[in-house]
Amino acid sequence: LYYQAHFDKMQLPTYRWNKLDGRSMLEIGKGGYPFYQKLSLLPNTEYELQAVIKSEGGDGSLGLDICHKHILFSDRWQPDCATTSFKFKSTDWQSVKWTFNSGKLGQFGLMDWPTTLQLHNYSNSVIAIDAIQITDASGKEWIKNGDFENKLKLS
Repeated sequence: LYYQAHFDKMQLPTYRWNKLDGRSMLEIGKGGYPFYQKLSLLPNTEYELQAVIKSEGGDGSLGLDICHKHILFSDRWQPDCATTSFKFKSTDWQSVKWTFNSGKLGQFGLMDWPTTLQLHNYSNSVIAIDAIQITDASGKEWIKNGDFENKLKLS
């Protein structure tokens, strides 16, 4: 209801788990609302995000935002986000990397809005994500079920 009341001009997004050629993946259809996963990142820490992605149409881009975000938007929401996007040039699988500093994200721990990874489909076709991970300098993994072997379960 919230979505319909505030974003009724945007196309509803679609998400699904799929298995193809032995690969488990998340497929994100075109739509105006991103796919989310909560993270427990530490502030002022260097992280590396790696992903294996492809677009059915070979066009557009996958947007990534890491922000303080709760379920709904707020008129007081002042995000400190780390953002990037990856452009598609073909329909082949591609490996991408992004190094970022978390800055103020996670600064107040449980007293703050949760740090959230948001995945946006800026393509005109379905985007498939075979694997996604965020690691710190020690190699610790910060995304649960980043290979989607447990379908869309986050544990």
